[in-house]
Amino acid sequence: MNEWCQDFGGSTPSTPQFDPTGATTGTSHVAWGGTFSHAADICEIGRRNDTYSLNFLSPALGFRIAAPAESVAVTGFTLDKSTLSLSAGGATGTLVATIAPAGIINKSALWFTSDATVATVSSTGVVTPLAVGTTTIMARSAADVSKLATCVVTVNTATLTYAIGNAGPAGGLVFYDQGSVINGWRYLECAPTDQSSAIQWYNGTYPTIITSTAIGSGQANTAAIISAQGIGSYAASLCDDLEFGGYINWFLPSKDELHLMYTELYSVGLGGFADSQTSYWSSSIFGSTNSGSAWAESFFGPVQSNANPMLALRVRAIHSF
Repeated sequence: MNEWCQDFGGSTPSTPQFDPTGATTGTSHVAWGGTFSHAADICEIGRRNDTYSLNFLSPALGFRIAAPAESVAVTGFTLDKSTLSLSAGGATGTLVATIAPAGIINKSALWFTSDATVATVSSTGVVTPLAVGTTTIMARSAADVSKLATCVVTVNTATLTYAIGNAGPAGGLVFYDQGSVINGWRYLECAPTDQSSAIQWYNGTYPTIITSTAIGSGQANTAAIISAQGIGSYAASLCDDLEFGGYINWFLPSKDELHLMYTELYSVGLGGFADSQTSYWSSSIFGSTNSGSAWAESFFGPVQSNANPMLALRVRAIHSF
């Protein structure tokens, strides 16, 4: 097998040679090497008269790539991260290898993964998460393969995002997104149907409790109502007892949460809410504690008003996630 050389053809030196350099110009390149049928002098490193034009093709003529030898030893090889957390099917991550000293010519790295089913790594250190699990990304210095650096990559379950009006994880409709996880939740989802078309708010007494009308307060309001009113069949307990769609944290919405269901769902034809003048209960007491009335809203209008807790109104439960 002959190999193409960088040198151009010329005269073969008559004296012993060590790493000789041939002509840098000419019309044909040297082909060095030989086969079992050639004489030994074909393999002389100084040979310059066995040449071929650049368009010559032969199955016995190949080439190899050579890199300059490093003049200094590799003393350090590190990655910019020792751990990396990604989401399955989500955004990629990038690892950067650094080699020392600065004078090393070949600064590239050779990349490997211990489990390609969890994550793969490209020749430039880009890590692609595929499935939930853990894998170790390994990099070796191309200048000194004995130098190894590693990064443990954990691929987590993908975090789903929901748009307002989308189906939620429980099979209802998402109607609020606070933008990020705060106090353990990000979204509010209402149940797909009403839990009752006619049920009272109170359970025989007017509880002396403090509630809020704000978004995010419905669950605390519901807990306070049940703590004060006890066991029974009424709006708050109906929501609290609900187990649906794999969730058990259902509650009666606050006044502002209830109104969001009108603006984000009912007003655009979503949610299957009653379009009559029948109102929906909220978990917010009207005015001060023990005022004798609670906030309700009719989606026909809409109209938010105080209502006698003994009235039988509609209920639509919500939950946070």
